[in-house]
Amino acid sequence: MIEHYPPPTEINHLVQRMLEAVDRQALPPEAVLELEHVLGTFTGRWQVNFARFGRQLAGELAYRDALLYFDEVVAPIVRPWLAPDGPGQSALTTIEAMVRSSPLPPRRFNRQLLAQMRRQRQAGQVQSAHVPLPQCDRPLFIVSAPRAGSTLLFETLAQLPEIWTIGRESHDIELDIPALHPAAHAYASNRLTAAELSPAVAEAVRHWFGRRLQDRAGCLYATLPAEQRPQTVRFLEKTPKNALRIPFLKALFPDARFIFLYREPRRNISSLLEGWRSRRFVAYRDMPGWPYKEWSFLLIPDWETLADRPLVEIAARQWCVANTQIQSDLQALPPEDWFFVTYQAFVEQPAETLRQICRFAGLQGDAAVEQAITGGLPLSQMVISPPVPDKWRRHAAEIEPILPTVQPVVEQLEALTTV
Repeated sequence: MIEHYPPPTEINHLVQRMLEAVDRQALPPEAVLELEHVLGTFTGRWQVNFARFGRQLAGELAYRDALLYFDEVVAPIVRPWLAPDGPGQSALTTIEAMVRSSPLPPRRFNRQLLAQMRRQRQAGQVQSAHVPLPQCDRPLFIVSAPRAGSTLLFETLAQLPEIWTIGRESHDIELDIPALHPAAHAYASNRLTAAELSPAVAEAVRHWFGRRLQDRAGCLYATLPAEQRPQTVRFLEKTPKNALRIPFLKALFPDARFIFLYREPRRNISSLLEGWRSRRFVAYRDMPGWPYKEWSFLLIPDWETLADRPLVEIAARQWCVANTQIQSDLQALPPEDWFFVTYQAFVEQPAETLRQICRFAGLQGDAAVEQAITGGLPLSQMVISPPVPDKWRRHAAEIEPILPTVQPVVEQLEALTTV
């Protein structure tokens, strides 16, 4: 149940207080019409949502859309005409408190990341003209469901001396190479296979990664002196979208290796819920066929069927689809091409897990990295709230009823630990 969303009568009362507090004599007629229009649109949306969903969890995204409309459209128009300490301002603040019931997302790109991307673009221009791209030898791809701990694993492996990365996740590649964006495939999903790998796309993807390569110290490949640029590199990459792109990646890099990171469903789905509600992980906005403003995380096949489902079911479906597709795609490859590791093993025995991954990937271990993680792993850059034991129980009332639906996938995946 969604207890903090009031019935339309309360919303109408708050809106009426705002209208009564406005000095209509001071407003131009067109401003009065605009104010009445946006407030009427907001109350109308709330009325429709309440009639359709009441306080059921299936209405969470619909209510959030209405509140986003209030925050982004209504409040900027109404606020200038309200006295700072009057009843109208109080009513506006009450509705804004509903918007803030979940923390608004921080700035998606900080200054450091923007500076890094700027350097990469500049280096790319230099590289295109003067610096040959290196060959990728057995590139490593971390594949997992979203919020399974892949950023933490990526940040740890990126400290190994042989590893080159682009210094971050590759979310924006599909903006620079439109053929990879789901819009090019009628928003079917993030799924890519060998069929989507034309020679032009292959060249564009290799070039996109190649011109952004940096070593563990953050030095861009293209800016290094020629004698310090290896002709071949061990490239590490990760984005949760790769959960649906393994055949594409294998066709692009035939000698690619994959690290399958598995996180058990309670904690993983809980983290997905937290991520959806934080709005920090919005992947697509105003997507055709999706009745809400935002879609977060992995765009899975048949996402259209989830429009009227509670958010926990969307998160559980993302978890199931990602893990099932990864398992299916990897089992079609030779066993030596992939390695299975659990998030639990990684956080409880990070140094030993790191050694196992190095043996699988043919990487040299690094005593300094092992020493740094022996006492415990640092917080990932993408953490939403500090980890605490059984944090998932905050969402237990939502998660426990859906666990039987994910159990068949759990049994399939946990059988891999015995292989």
